[in-house]
Amino acid sequence: MRYTGDSNSRSFIPFNGRLLAEYYCGGMIFDHPDEIGSATTATDCTGNLVNEKLYYPFGEFWTGYALPNLGLHQEFAQLPDYDPETDQYNTANRHYSPSGRWLSPDPMGGHKEDPQTLNKYAYVRNNPLSLTDPTGRDLWEKGCGKDTATCNKDYVGTWDKDHKKFTPTTIQSDKNGNFKDHNVTMDTSGIHVDGTYQGVFASGTSATVVNGSGNLSGFQASFSSNCLGHCEAEGTISALPGHSFSQLLPNLRGPNEKLDVFSGHEGDQYRGGNRNGPDIHISYLENRDAQSAHFDWAFPFGSVGGFAQHSADFVEIGIDKAVGKKSDPAYDEVGP
Repeated sequence: MRYTGDSNSRSFIPFNGRLLAEYYCGGMIFDHPDEIGSATTATDCTGNLVNEKLYYPFGEFWTGYALPNLGLHQEFAQLPDYDPETDQYNTANRHYSPSGRWLSPDPMGGHKEDPQTLNKYAYVRNNPLSLTDPTGRDLWEKGCGKDTATCNKDYVGTWDKDHKKFTPTTIQSDKNGNFKDHNVTMDTSGIHVDGTYQGVFASGTSATVVNGSGNLSGFQASFSSNCLGHCEAEGTISALPGHSFSQLLPNLRGPNEKLDVFSGHEGDQYRGGNRNGPDIHISYLENRDAQSAHFDWAFPFGSVGGFAQHSADFVEIGIDKAVGKKSDPAYDEVGP
């Protein structure tokens, strides 16, 4: 919602990562994006055109018109509000000038295998016709991104000499949760590798231990599965000496929020509530030292997309178990 003074002047309706419609005091308008998510046109309930805005490739306004008080909220390439006074788009992490440059460096750095990302001020590798960066952070935040010599289907690894077989790189912890040459932690939003990549349990390997950080500081998990490919990692989570679940549970969503009462898991159900990416799900039984836990690919109660993703995984894993499927899938079959 957007407030003017003490009243709500506009309500925004998101769906599947984009702005779908807007309520305002005079009615409702529908936003229509182009191929990179720029809300270039808007129509009213009868289909009449009420807004039209076109942009040069890097976001400079080109031409168009808008009826009074009907400015588009999410304008160029899914970037947040444009500020005409400063001629900037202001994301949560840094400010962008439609000249094609960020005004501060990329907080996630870049990738040596993709030299275009090493310019920390350039916008989307200087390729605005097909790429977007609505958060102002690294393009490959959820993984290694596009296919390269060391990346395939968003997984880091290597090809054989004939470039026919790709082997994902597997890293393994010792019994204390230490990873050689890697910084691996977990919080309620998933497993994080070297501050850049998302950790996914490697099928066909022995259990790995991950130490908590942030809102999971003082906890440690042992993962041994990826839920037949329908979650990021599954196993048990335990409190380290000096910590207890009584400290953790009040900071989670639950117990038994919404449809979680029908989840089929034992005990009370708690979630992290992360709306973007993996989200922890703990099935809590009192007086147990280790609790069953996994990271879903999406939090089901934060968005329509998250609910759809989680529901599909819930149904598919039920079918997999019903037909007797036991082994986890290969890396290229894992994920939403």
